[in-house]
Amino acid sequence: MDIHRFKEIVQNKIDEVSEDLFDISDYIFNNPEYCFKEYLAAEKLTEYLENSGFTVEKGVADLETSFKAVYDSGKEGYYIGIMAEYDAVPGMGHSCGHNLMAAMAAGAGVAVKSAIDETGGKISVFGTPAEEGGGGKILMLEKGVFDDLDAAMILHPANETVVNDISYSMTDVEVNFYGKTAHAATFPEEGINALNAVIELFNIINAMRLELGSEGKILGVITKGGENPIYIPDHCQARFTVRSFNMKTKKALVNRLLETCEYISKITGTRFEYDFYRLSYEDIRNNHTIENLLEKNLVSLGETVMPRRKELGIGCTDMGNITHHLPALQSYIKVAPGLRGHTIEFEEACGDDRGRKALITGAKAMAMTAIDLMADANMSSTKNDFKAMIKSYE
Repeated sequence: MDIHRFKEIVQNKIDEVSEDLFDISDYIFNNPEYCFKEYLAAEKLTEYLENSGFTVEKGVADLETSFKAVYDSGKEGYYIGIMAEYDAVPGMGHSCGHNLMAAMAAGAGVAVKSAIDETGGKISVFGTPAEEGGGGKILMLEKGVFDDLDAAMILHPANETVVNDISYSMTDVEVNFYGKTAHAATFPEEGINALNAVIELFNIINAMRLELGSEGKILGVITKGGENPIYIPDHCQARFTVRSFNMKTKKALVNRLLETCEYISKITGTRFEYDFYRLSYEDIRNNHTIENLLEKNLVSLGETVMPRRKELGIGCTDMGNITHHLPALQSYIKVAPGLRGHTIEFEEACGDDRGRKALITGAKAMAMTAIDLMADANMSSTKNDFKAMIKSYE
């Protein structure tokens, strides 16, 4: 397999379709859509991929704005997935650069298609809605959409080019305490104060901060604390996000939070209920072989690859759940140095020539890495790395 020649083919293809990719990015940038409502973006992408020779299935996993675009060479080989995100940040437009991610994924997919009839295998571009809190990839994962993949990639805009990643494992919990209302000034003894339970819960969590250290975080707000101070509140509510860099630690912290709530419920005479009101995003576990391949390709394209620093920002991503399931990675492509995501300044960069440059470089790097992964030796190493990762977390 002449990897060098195939890498030249995919790079040339991205140069050839660059204006199409800019058009996709600009269109999505100028029409920001949010959490499972990305109708225009999904239509733009699926139309382009269909016209480029992909077989497109829309609405996979019962999500209206998801899609799966496949090109199968019909020859034996590996199945590579490129993930596209295209939802905007609520109230902040494309300040996370998902317009670039969508165009990068489409470009990488079309480029790999131009070589895959010779290399063999399959390439898919997956439209994954609602990364900003909705967990589209998790829902698709649960429905088996990614089960046949040998490897998957996604490249995220940032202020530095980085191949490795860290992210929080996150579970969001809503807790409700129920008591009994009474007139607080006249007959307080007849009431059971649900607010006392919530306040005690926050006192205990605040006392835990020093003990937890860097293991994880339990962060909360009171979302319902009563309505009229003259009445003892009979229903109070709080919401918490529980985060750790390790899924096991996060789960232990969630259990500890719920056990604390149960204890407080008993000593205050209240009734306690809880709900996981959003899908859990798990910690990212990038595949080391894919990281190494991607880094070499980024360097060959003129990028300076930096180590993953906390100053880049640490959040949560539903791509983390994918990395638990199959060999995969999320990495970063520099758009504008010194600018943080989810800011007006970063949004501006994602809509101008700085974003366009990152788009082309990122699409080429992913396409070149997909070519690398189609070689037996690289895929064997990729799968061995994945098995080792799974074993290390047992």
